Amino acid sequence: DDGNAFVAAAKESGIIPALIAYGENIALSGELCGPGIQGNKYNLVKKTWFIFDIFDVTKGEYLTVGEREKVIVKLCDLGAKFCTVPEIAQRTLTGESLDSLLKMAEGKSVLNPKAEREGLVWKRTTDGNVSFKAISNRFLLKHDE
Repeated sequence: DDGNAFVAAAKESGIIPALIAYGENIALSGELCGPGIQGNKYNLVKKTWFIFDIFDVTKGEYLTVGEREKVIVKLCDLGAKFCTVPEIAQRTLTGESLDSLLKMAEGKSVLNPKAEREGLVWKRTTDGNVSFKAISNRFLLKHDE
């Protein structure tokens, strides 16, 4: 259905031919943001697909950060056009409390500095299967979620 935002984004991004050319059994996880989608909380001017993870279906596991970056480069070399979620920083978490993680999750969005960000996702660099998300309480309160 060409009227479907996800189908239109997939076609516009060129991801389908790039995945076929790539030839591996992978699944991309992402989020479509922009006009007409959940109130366009970041005030984007067009629909944009943001990739945040890649799953190797054959191996049954998520790619590590480094592996994911290499696949993204290859897919773009094959003609795909998409964005990845913004990376805020790389850091080690040791002994952080739930309160401190929630405090870190609060802040302005990289996509629109006037908007509260939804939160932060932490991913283990050496094991793609380990990740968690802290959602900003300010974001939830602002959007009545």
